[in-house]
Amino acid sequence: MPVHAAMTRIGDYLFIKSSGDITTIEDGVEYVQAQVAWAREEGVRKLLTDDRDMTISLDYADILALAQYWEQNELATLGLRVAALPPPSSPQGQQAYETAAANRSIVFKVFFDRRQAEDWLRKP
Repeated sequence: MPVHAAMTRIGDYLFIKSSGDITTIEDGVEYVQAQVAWAREEGVRKLLTDDRDMTISLDYADILALAQYWEQNELATLGLRVAALPPPSSPQGQQAYETAAANRSIVFKVFFDRRQAEDWLRKP
């Protein structure tokens, strides 16, 4: 996987600090699969992904295909709530994914401030 990610449990959520490149839909699938596996392993449903040190270079068609892949693989039924801190120089990919995910009942929200992301995760 071209992404390096380290997971830390903080209370009732996982903090995932990532770096590297997502250049294909397969990279995106692998990255999310690792997050889902960690969430299951830790028994949590809330994730905060810090992707500010990543490069995400998927086009809009790839982003839609990624959301569709996760819809078909029933990501929404896992009840995950994901707050994402996108790369500051290119947040558009995750912002586009936020909309595509919402249209598929996947709870994914982009934030530019970690405190706001944590506050959102704490809401019932």
